[in-house]
Amino acid sequence: MIRRQAKWVIACILTLWLPNNSQGSQGKPDENMIPVHSRMGKAENLISKCKNVENINPDGKTVPLKDAPEVMTCLGYISGILDLADFDQALPPAHTAHGWCLPDGASSSQVAKVIVKYANDHPEELHLPAVLLVANALLKAFPCG
Repeated sequence: MIRRQAKWVIACILTLWLPNNSQGSQGKPDENMIPVHSRMGKAENLISKCKNVENINPDGKTVPLKDAPEVMTCLGYISGILDLADFDQALPPAHTAHGWCLPDGASSSQVAKVIVKYANDHPEELHLPAVLLVANALLKAFPCG
């Protein structure tokens, strides 16, 4: 069972990290195609989904129904990145290859608010892949050491 899970995790990591060499008909990247490894696309797409995280109730457990689809997409994406970082840290020997260290008890909604604030403060990064903006925000807000 563990071996099957490990193979699945490795396949997911490789899918996310391997470069995509998608080429258009002229041997140039096709501007109408999103690379397979980029699930969210550009940071601007992620931030458009996360713009309503401020509407999450203070209990951190509810959000207005009208905001739920986008907020849940935002939180799901961010949670996936955080889960992968937790997995990375749990591997022996424990390490923080990702470079950020979240405080104990930080929720996905709190982290999402940090990422939205970072994006608002750094609009020049909205063209980057979403995962890079998330990493930049987390590195700035939660450096290790």
